[in-house]
Order: sequence, then structure tokens, then C-alpha cells
Amino acid sequence: MNCHLLATGARIEPFLDPIGEAPIANRPLLDWQREVAAACGLELLPADVPIQGPCLVLSDDLFITRGLLRAFLDALSGAPEDRCCALWLQASAQLRQSAALQDLQVEVEGEDLASARLPLWYLPEGHSGPPPAVEDCHGVAVTPRERLVRIPVPEHYFGRAELLLPLTKQAALRIGHWSHLLAANRLAWALEHLDRPRWRLVLTGIWAVLRAIIPTRARLLRTASRIGPGCEIHPTAVIEGSVLEPGVKVGPFAVVRFSRVGANAWVQDHGKVTLSVLGERTLVSAGSTVNFCLTYPQASASQILMQLSVLGRRSITTGGGFMMDMRFDGDVRVLHRGEPQSSGTRFLGCAVGHEAILGTGFWLAPGRSIPNGVVVVRDPDQVVRRIPTGVLPGTVLVPRDGGLVPLQPATPASEAPERECPGDHSP
Repeated sequence: MNCHLLATGARIEPFLDPIGEAPIANRPLLDWQREVAAACGLELLPADVPIQGPCLVLSDDLFITRGLLRAFLDALSGAPEDRCCALWLQASAQLRQSAALQDLQVEVEGEDLASARLPLWYLPEGHSGPPPAVEDCHGVAVTPRERLVRIPVPEHYFGRAELLLPLTKQAALRIGHWSHLLAANRLAWALEHLDRPRWRLVLTGIWAVLRAIIPTRARLLRTASRIGPGCEIHPTAVIEGSVLEPGVKVGPFAVVRFSRVGANAWVQDHGKVTLSVLGERTLVSAGSTVNFCLTYPQASASQILMQLSVLGRRSITTGGGFMMDMRFDGDVRVLHRGEPQSSGTRFLGCAVGHEAILGTGFWLAPGRSIPNGVVVVRDPDQVVRRIPTGVLPGTVLVPRDGGLVPLQPATPASEAPERECPGDHSP
């Protein structure tokens, strides 16, 4: 059976690339979809091939794992053979966490998302042309199997006492917003470990123990990492549970944890990367921290701290700027298709378009996106360009209109009035 790709014309702001080029674990979404289809014995046909049943049809903006596609194929055995069917994904933590901003047909129980219909169809023999709307199809129910990792956190800070991290081989989401790229890459990272055969996991564990010599947790995580050829890792660097593609450089005292680092990327001295995917030739500057982020190729992350953010190709962030990543009074709001909408989370950073540059000295509100090619700098009137000469020692200078001006005239020490300190009556 063939699998057709249904073109949607979707493009993600601010990057505006064809949806098939969206990066998933440092490869295009289209390549990911082909690999998932091939793993299930299907050939993914281009969008310009006429659709003729019996076949599957996959929306070109749908990220799906091979585990969920297999589950859908298995569930089709109980569906009517002569009706169009669509994936009916039942409630899961992964679905609830990523449902915001997706174009989904959802069903709600109380105030909670119960299920959603996604654009994955089975078309019976005799059907030709595009599939019907998912709500007009027979729903093929799939309940994802997932394991929840519960992370205790300060309730007064996070708004709840724990964070839930779903680990699953069965997940799907429509990529329609840059925040979905973060979610899809987190799922892809988890599959680096979850989707391996059990025998391979066992052998990997045994090999990690043997290489560690003294099997402490830190040593095991380092030896379990996959280091590509030509990598240069300083002896003081910490590499744990990560994938380093060929030619990566990691400087002194740098830290890379549970991340994928693209070919020829460079994490400089004291740089820190956690739960992130870095595109090829990405630069993480000395002392910069990158958490839960995604970068396109040749991005430069030079902020002191960047979290839950996406950097486009050849984009640059500088040390004096700061992208905020949370709100205390509710969910972060983002601009989606021209309208402000809730992102569904209190924690979300920013997106920086391709070849955009963020200068120094300003703060960017959470959830904002910078268009491609834009240069953002501090107001020139707030940058000191003129320094006065002949200023008396002790003069307090303040910035004003691009220059420094005295806050108040300096008073020579010989003319300063004497003041008696209260309670000081010593001879």
C-alpha cells in the first residue's frame, strides 16, 4: 500500500520555509516522514502524484512517529473496509501539552482535551482525489502508550508542584507554529533512546559499563553518548546522554547534556547546552547557556541564557540582549496567523528568523518572533557615543541623548561642608 503526501502550503513564521524543510533532529520533516513510512512498509509518494485508493494519505505538516503509524495500521483491521478513515488520537499527556495552536478537530470532556482527529487518512479502493475532512471520516481510535516522568519543582514558581515529561513512541502533532518545532524535536530526541531494539539497549548499557571502568552515573552518561568522528572535546568538558555529529568542538568546562549537536558545531569555553538540538555549524559562545532550544544551521547563540527558543539560519544573538521565557500571570501569548493566541504554556521563549540579528541592551518579551533578516539594536539615544572632556574628578555622569552629562556639579573636597555624624562626640 502506498502513502500519499497531501500538500497544505503551510509555512511557519517567522522562517517561512516550505513545511517539508522544518528541522526535526537535524533533518527535514519530509525526510522524517519518508523514514517513518518506510519503517512501516510504505512508500511515501510526492504530493503531485494523483491520490487513488486503497492508500494512506498523510498531511505534509504532520509529524508522526513510526510507533503511532504502526498502531494506526493495526487499528485499521477493525474499521469498515469501504469507508474513509482518519486517525482519532485519544487523550494523552503529549497531546494535551502540544494541542495549542494546532488545527485539530478536538473533543473535550469538561475542561480537558479528551481526543483529537489528525490528518492521517485511509482511503478505500475506488476512492480518488483528496480525502474528505477528518470529521466526516470514520475515526480509528488509537490510545498512545506513554510513560510520565514527574519532575518536582517549586510550586510558587511554576504554578504546580511537578512537571510532567511524557516519554512515548506513539506521538503526532501538526507543525503550524515555531513552538511546535520545539515539541517535535523533544519527541525526536526521546526516540533516540526509546525506539531502539531492546537487545541493542542492553548491549549499549553493557558497553557503557565496561568503558566507564567505575560505573558512576556521570561516567555512564558520558560513555553512553554517541560521539561522531573528528570531534574535539576538551578533557574538562562534560558530555552526558548526547549525540555529537562529526566535527563538533566542545571547549574547556563546557557542558552538553541530553542534546543533539550538529556537524561542525562549536560549544565554546563554559558554554552549556541542555535538552536542545543544535543545527550544523551552530556557535554557542563562551559562557552562554542554551536550554530546551532548537537552532537552524549556522546560528549563533551568544546570550547569557536562552531557553525554549528557536534560532533561524545564520541568525545572531548577542551577549547583552535577553529573550524572556515565562509569565507569572498566565500563559504566554503569541501571534499566530495574525491573531494573538495563547501558547498553552507559561514557559516559552522567542523565535529569531533567518539571518536576523539581535543586538545588545534590550529585553524581548516571551513568545515574540523576529522576522527574517531584521536587525534589532538599542535606541541610539540610549547608547553613549560622546564622552565629555575636562570633567572634574568626582563628577557623576549620566547618559542622555547619546552623550554623558553631569548629574550635578562636582564639589571640590576643600569646599565640602562638614557634617557631624549623629552620636559621634569623640575628642
